Amino acid sequence: MSNILALLGKIEQKPRLYIGNASLTALRQFLVGYKFARQEMGILPIDEELDFYQNFQPWLQIRFHVQTVNSWEKIRFSRTYYAKILVKHSINQA
Repeated sequence: MSNILALLGKIEQKPRLYIGNASLTALRQFLVGYKFARQEMGILPIDEELDFYQNFQPWLQIRFHVQTVNSWEKIRFSRTYYAKILVKHSINQA
């Protein structure tokens, strides 16, 4: 299995294949399943993955000027356009 950054690159190339649509909920559900599957297989996360899991929400909140205690997929944006941009940026910035 590849690491999270390689996987995000694949999602960027073919998002419908991996997450179906450009939604934060779909991306989060996929990433939670990926993390769970690796844990079940006894594969330890590498430093890049730990960094992604720890720093994605703070990056997201800074990038979009949002302050919340909610998880990142619960952050609401005023337009669907921003959600689509966010999925693309989250893949590119990871």
